[in-house]
Amino acid sequence: SLRLEFNENTIIHIHDYELLFTGFYLHYFFPAKVRIVYDRHELYETYKGKNKIFDKIPRIYERINSIWIDGIIGVSEDHLGSLKSLFKFSPITIVPNYSDACGYPLAELEKKISSMKKNKLKMIYFGSLDVTLDRDIYLILKVMDNVLQEKISSEAYIGGICSNSKLLSLLSAMTEKYPGRFHFIGYVPYNEVLSLSSQATIGFLCMKPEYWVLVSANKIYEYLHYGLIPVIKANIENHEIISQCSLIFSKSEKDETVIATVCNLIR
Repeated sequence: SLRLEFNENTIIHIHDYELLFTGFYLHYFFPAKVRIVYDRHELYETYKGKNKIFDKIPRIYERINSIWIDGIIGVSEDHLGSLKSLFKFSPITIVPNYSDACGYPLAELEKKISSMKKNKLKMIYFGSLDVTLDRDIYLILKVMDNVLQEKISSEAYIGGICSNSKLLSLLSAMTEKYPGRFHFIGYVPYNEVLSLSSQATIGFLCMKPEYWVLVSANKIYEYLHYGLIPVIKANIENHEIISQCSLIFSKSEKDETVIATVCNLIR
């Protein structure tokens, strides 16, 4: 059995809508002790995909539970209006999705510049490898494949948990096709993500068109912080500023255009 003990100021941080009813249970039985903070994903701003009924489930959870949530955390000022409309009884705080601004030694940046002068290039993607969700993993792999073919001094690293047999087969095939150059490294501890990011040249954030919602992606800010060129196919915040140092593609952009543009960049 599980025994829960709460102090007078216990705060429960909920980051996924599926756990809202669990939060309600705790709030109901410990009303004087438990406070619920809902850290809301921006992904739920619009409905997605073909299954409209299933796409409404997050909003239904939120509406049912909105009356007892003690505080809301959002990631973007652009969502503030819709958050106030949906969560009328909760104070809302916007916490931008920026990466930690410390911890990148100048020596690492100088080492990266030196490797680029020697015509070396590293591409990275670390994150969700669930091909049923929002990330366009197959597009990222297509780009990596073409760059690895074109530039023999290039390497690619991809990390994340994967159980999809088709994707695992593709990752295995690319590992065999580019021995010592294509690296599927599975789950990656965050400190290793930062270490590899500090050495990399190009980082990817590619979203499927059916998940085209304005995002505040901490991954992009992390790329920029570590001196990478982000390759982005997504609807991002601060588009005008980020576009000055990134390759950004629209929702309707063909895969072939993304591939060709990245290949032209490295020539």
